[in-house]
Order: sequence, then structure tokens, then C-alpha cells
Amino acid sequence: MVNARAGARRVEDSALLDRIAELEDRLRTLERQLAQRPTRRRAPRGGQAASQASTADRCPGCLLELPPGPRGAECVWCGFVFAAVRSRAAKSVRRRRGGGMQGPPRELPPKD
Repeated sequence: MVNARAGARRVEDSALLDRIAELEDRLRTLERQLAQRPTRRRAPRGGQAASQASTADRCPGCLLELPPGPRGAECVWCGFVFAAVRSRAAKSVRRRRGGGMQGPPRELPPKD
């Protein structure tokens, strides 16, 4: 009596082994082609690409790049009103406000 499952398993195994052999041949061919190509120098990560991306103005609402040219009062993509947030230059300057627990306690004026 012949085991039908064992025969089917052998067929599947041989098909898988054939496919693996084909993939290994293809991999060797691609590696050979890659080795024959002249090497290209890549820019270091975070170098030039990051500086270009950081120079583009983005909408604080939708974070999409704004088109070149004069900026209107609203985002052309989502309609965000730019007057609702501070400009970039003012954002870097942070002023401390008086009060709170920052200084010595003030003396209260005398009660009459």
C-alpha cells in the first residue's frame, strides 16, 4: 500500500527545493550585476536632504509645505489662519512673566 500523503509531500518538497534553487540563482545573478556597477557616492544621512526640507515653510495646522511666493493670511491647503500662532522668529524668544513663585514675596501695602 502506498501512502498518498507521503507522495504528495515529496512533490511539494521537490517543488519548494526547485523554487529555492531558482531564487538562489537569481540572487547570485543580481549580486554579480551589482558588483559590476560603478560605485556611487551617497550623501551622508541628515546632510543635504535635511537642510532642504527645513527651509520649506510648513503650515502649523496640516504640516503641508506651503507653495513658494508671498504667504497669505490662511493656508492654501487647510485654511489655517496664520495669525493664530506666533511667527517663527518670535517663537525662539521666550520672555518670563513676573509673579508666581519666581521672586521674593512682595510686601502687602498697609491697610487703612
